Amino acid sequence: MRNMCQMKNQLLVITFFSISHLVLAKEPTTAVINDPDGYTNIRKGKGTSTEIIDKIFDYEVFTYIEQPNEQWLEVTVIKCAYEDYKKSYSNTVKGYVHRSRISNLSTIDNSMMKERLTKIFNHELELYNDRNNHSDRQSKEFKIASNKRAVFHEMMFNAVLYKFSDYVCSTQDEELFQLYNKIITTESGSADELPSFAIGRIFKCQPDWTLEQIPKSHDYFFLLEWGCQGVTDKKHQQLLNKHRTNIGLKQVDYDNYEY
Repeated sequence: MRNMCQMKNQLLVITFFSISHLVLAKEPTTAVINDPDGYTNIRKGKGTSTEIIDKIFDYEVFTYIEQPNEQWLEVTVIKCAYEDYKKSYSNTVKGYVHRSRISNLSTIDNSMMKERLTKIFNHELELYNDRNNHSDRQSKEFKIASNKRAVFHEMMFNAVLYKFSDYVCSTQDEELFQLYNKIITTESGSADELPSFAIGRIFKCQPDWTLEQIPKSHDYFFLLEWGCQGVTDKKHQQLLNKHRTNIGLKQVDYDNYEY
């Protein structure tokens, strides 16, 4: 009996510490850098005397774990593997950045949000165009350019789409939205669904404004429509059907429509 009680007590202690660990565990926070130089060094350890192992640029996003009593925070950024494209698709870099150079993506003001989204979107276009500038699809240069673009698209561009849609919903920023439209039309044919969902989220909060801003083309409208799947509000369905008529498409019954 004594052994059984001891086992129960040990189990309770283990359970308590397991629960405590889960409670205390912190989720990574998505961030951008705050550095007038346009980049920030990632260091191997805490302090400026430690080795620089990589850099984070102002068109990239990364994650960090908040430690209230620490000035140097551990960061994680996923980059293209560059020359190692045959062995590895991407490279996870972990190191330390001073707190003063880190800005939580969820708390930055609208001015900084627009600045960073603009840099990220422009870099997305640059990488896409750079890949297409290589005519030999079997060349090492094309494969590296494709790798750079794919990793950035998945790890940087897609990571900010929710923030982009929230920002446009609250500001109706035509300039940034048109830059996004340029990306969508330039990269038409992509199998990635996330960009269309960002458009759908903006349409749900600013339906009339969104229809005024989007290109009047069938291809673009299908992206919007795909991003709006699940919209059951009659007002939104009526607006979509009205827009369908305006661009020469037949109206549909959205309650029974298959996307």
